[in-house]
Amino acid sequence: MSLERLFDHLDRAIASPLHQHGEGSIYIPTEPIELEQLDDLVENSELNLDPDDYDEDDLESGEYSLAERLSNAGKLRMLLTCEWSIGAPMETHFNLNVLDAGEHGAYLIQEPDEGFDDPALVIARLTPGDSTDLYTHFITSYFGTNGDAYKIQVFASLPNEITITAPDLVSDEAVRAGLQAYVALANSDGSDPWTDMADIAERLERQQFLSFGTKPKRPPVPEAERETVFERYLEAVVSVEE
Repeated sequence: MSLERLFDHLDRAIASPLHQHGEGSIYIPTEPIELEQLDDLVENSELNLDPDDYDEDDLESGEYSLAERLSNAGKLRMLLTCEWSIGAPMETHFNLNVLDAGEHGAYLIQEPDEGFDDPALVIARLTPGDSTDLYTHFITSYFGTNGDAYKIQVFASLPNEITITAPDLVSDEAVRAGLQAYVALANSDGSDPWTDMADIAERLERQQFLSFGTKPKRPPVPEAERETVFERYLEAVVSVEE
């Protein structure tokens, strides 16, 4: 399988070093790259797609997105997914995916809920693409800066479900460190993340999974209880899919 045109284009576009760790590096583009804008760089013949899985006319006419084609060819893998349902007007989610590019490294792609018009965005390149240390640093900065390091937004509010789908690359400790940094960031901006975490944890512990609309006001969480609330939130929200 050869996707050299796509990989060479992304290498040129994602060249600004953000972080270096030993033999590895994280690079970012000048601006996030819309994945579907690169559709013309990938021929169906390069993906070895099984014709029995596709309507040939739809395939040729572009009915299938580049993300769908890459995923079905086994090149796009989900790292984690974040979901919102508590206190939200509707249930939503997004996926963080990785495009394995072999010796080119790995490209990180934030894919929005399919019900929204927002594009899938290529936000970083990791070299090498299989370094757990690099993924740990990426996840920590991705959550901990609320995407600012990658010129996107990760959270408009705290999710009530985070599922790690590639535990060989992303550890629960990396997610913990990222969320700790995010909470510190939110607190420095004058927000009160602990009250939201307490509300989400309590509802999930009681199996009140969906509660759309306005959330009732809760008293502020005392500083002495914040660490306990954070641990309850992690226990309720973060899971690993083996």
